[in-house]
Amino acid sequence: LVILVVEVGIFFLLTKSKNWKLVSIQAQICNKDKLDLRGDFSQEDKGRCEHRPSIHENKSTGKTLAAGRLQSSALASNPPETFDSQLSAVPANSNQTRNLRNPCYKFDLEWTLALGVLAACVVVFALGGVMARFVMDRSVTNRLDIYWAGLRIFAANPLRGVGLGNSGAVATAFLLPEQIVCRTLISSHLTLLAELGIFAGFVWCGAIFYALLNGVKKPAAYAAFCGILLAAGFASVFDWDVLWDFREFGTLSVWNYILSWSLLLYFLGLLVYLSWGRAKRKNLFMAGGCSLFLMFLGLSTAFWPVPEAPKIIDGKFVASPGENPSMLVLYDRSHDLRAVRKLLGKHCPEVSALIPLEHWQFRDDIPKHQVAQVLLIGECGDFAARFPDSEILLYNPSEYLNLTRNIRKIFVPAFDSRYDAIKRTAESMDIKIHEI
Repeated sequence: LVILVVEVGIFFLLTKSKNWKLVSIQAQICNKDKLDLRGDFSQEDKGRCEHRPSIHENKSTGKTLAAGRLQSSALASNPPETFDSQLSAVPANSNQTRNLRNPCYKFDLEWTLALGVLAACVVVFALGGVMARFVMDRSVTNRLDIYWAGLRIFAANPLRGVGLGNSGAVATAFLLPEQIVCRTLISSHLTLLAELGIFAGFVWCGAIFYALLNGVKKPAAYAAFCGILLAAGFASVFDWDVLWDFREFGTLSVWNYILSWSLLLYFLGLLVYLSWGRAKRKNLFMAGGCSLFLMFLGLSTAFWPVPEAPKIIDGKFVASPGENPSMLVLYDRSHDLRAVRKLLGKHCPEVSALIPLEHWQFRDDIPKHQVAQVLLIGECGDFAARFPDSEILLYNPSEYLNLTRNIRKIFVPAFDSRYDAIKRTAESMDIKIHEI
């Protein structure tokens, strides 16, 4: 509903400027200086404006009479070459002639219809219970925290971003309060900036600004473009991770996936349509300047006195804030990034760790990072023998795991008889057992 109001407002704002421009041209033809916009000429000018066109049903007659009455006064004060251009603004039919006499007639009628349609929409939505959703709940207030987290992620990873589909997980694990969980940054523009970096963000924002500057003379397309642009700014209208998932369609149905792509292509089509035409250097420089300003504004959040945002290493690992990582963490599919971050904060609070963005359970390769300690969670305990030069910490491993000499500590559930055999083996190998 809000977007509908914005679209209609933008459309009529643009048509208003167009109509008043037409009114100013008509005023120059009829009076050169004054025109009563209430529907008729002022009393002061009636004596001088005898050339006012009459209302005739015959189109050609109306234009002929208007031209004849204009000619006597216009040729006296204007060179012949300017009279032709003025005459071209004379209406070509009776309806337009009526608008010349009363230029506000059509504009007032359009506004009346628009307000009537909006009022009807509000009534229908209110009766249908939709208006009850317009409350300031957490779905609204949490967005501010999510947007701020997205800007900090971009500032910490400006060049390449955090990778497609990773912004929500990184923000949830490291920057958001416990009660907030998000898959994206609830803004298509901010998500693209945080996931793909400054170069993609500059091109995206620059193209949008150029379309906004160049397309004001196309009010219908301009209003539709602004509506989708606003919606994408405050919601995940373009879900980039889902759009590029051609195998599983982002767990959506085929029709929903097609609709998602159709909306993106429609938006891009509007962008091209508004930008189409002769390139205007002024608009190009203004669009580039606005886009650069937004990029630097996002980067400036790195200097705010807040906890440091995590950085992405090699596109696959996230380094928790702090000094150089001294621990590598591998976890199975029963855990996620936030659970691992919480686990580290509880058992290893002073350690800076390197954590993969996705679980490592079914992978055969091992990371090549040289670290002093490796924490293996769940089924990933099977990788213990593949890190002979590092100290191994196991968290809730499989009860059938064969222990190796490089294991230093094992975290197991308390009072769980399944781990009795591991506890006895650990005691014989001088491995510490920590019950959780």
